[in-house]
Amino acid sequence: MSICVLLKRSPDVRIPLEREAGSGRIDAQRQVMQLDAAAAAAWETGRGLVGPPSGRADLTAITLGAVSEEGVLRDALAAGADRAIRIWEESPEGWESGLDQVRTYGKSVVLAEACRTAGFDVLLAGTCSADTAGGQLAATLAARLGVTFVGQVLSAEWVESQTERRLCIVRALAHGYQEVVEAECPLVLAVQPREVAPRFPSYPEMLAAQRARIEVWDLAELGVPAALVKQADRVVVPGPLRFPKPRGLVTPTPDSALPAFKRIQILVQGTVSRKKGSLSTSPPPHAARELFELLQREGWLDHLRPSRASDR
Repeated sequence: MSICVLLKRSPDVRIPLEREAGSGRIDAQRQVMQLDAAAAAAWETGRGLVGPPSGRADLTAITLGAVSEEGVLRDALAAGADRAIRIWEESPEGWESGLDQVRTYGKSVVLAEACRTAGFDVLLAGTCSADTAGGQLAATLAARLGVTFVGQVLSAEWVESQTERRLCIVRALAHGYQEVVEAECPLVLAVQPREVAPRFPSYPEMLAAQRARIEVWDLAELGVPAALVKQADRVVVPGPLRFPKPRGLVTPTPDSALPAFKRIQILVQGTVSRKKGSLSTSPPPHAARELFELLQREGWLDHLRPSRASDR
C-alpha cells in the first residue's frame, strides 16, 4: 500500500502584502511562505491513512518547485514521510522560465507521470491553494491517471472486511451538509482546508530529516517531453468574448393583395424572435453536460480556443 501527498507552499494570508515602491506590484521576494492550508489538511489525512506499524503503508511527499521548496519536504520527512520527491526543470528547451510558471493543465501532465512512477494507491492533494484557488489540479490528475476522484474531502479512514479493504470518505456538500461515500483504490482525494493541530517533531527527527536524501526528478527522468507540457498548458486560453450573431430568418413574401399595413406587419413579425427557455430535470452531472452542449451549440464558447502565441 502506497500513499502519495502533493505539497505546496503559498503566502501566509495573515501577513499584509508589501508592494514595490515604483510599480506598485506585489513584492514576491518579501512574501512569507508556508505550507498551504489545503495541502496541510491533505498531509494530515494521508498520515491518518498510514495505519499501524504491522500493516503500515508507505508515505511519499511530492512537490513541484525549485530548491527553495525543499523545506516542506524536510518537514514531511520529520513528520513521518518515508520518501520525498521534488520535481523541477530549471529552463526546458524553448521556455523562458521553469516549471513553477506552468499552469494547471501543464502541471497535471508532469505530476501525473511522477505519481505513476512513484506508485500510489491513494493520492491526496488540496482542494485549492490560497494563492491561485483554481481547484482543478486534483480532478485533472485523476482524469489523466484514469482513476476515481473524490472532491471536497473532510476525512477518510479504512474500512476492512474479510474480502476487501475500502476507503470510507466524508465529503462536504452545500449548505453545511455532508455525505459518506466508499471507494476502492486507486483513487485521488481533494481535501478541504481545515484547522490542523500542529505536530512538532522531536530534535532527532529533525536532524534525520536534514540528512535524508530528497529525490529530484526532471522531465527527462519522467519521460515527459517539454513540448507535451507546453501543449497541455495552452489547451484552453480565453480570448475576447464575442456574442453569437443572430441567425437569419427566412420570411416569405406577403401577398400583394393584402393592404400595405398588413404586409408591413407580416415583414416585421418575421424578424421578431421570442425568448425560449428549457428546464432540465436530469441529475447534476448530466445537467452540467446538457448546459455545456447548449452553450457550445449556441456559440457562447467560441472565444475559448488554443493559444497561438506559444506556437510562434
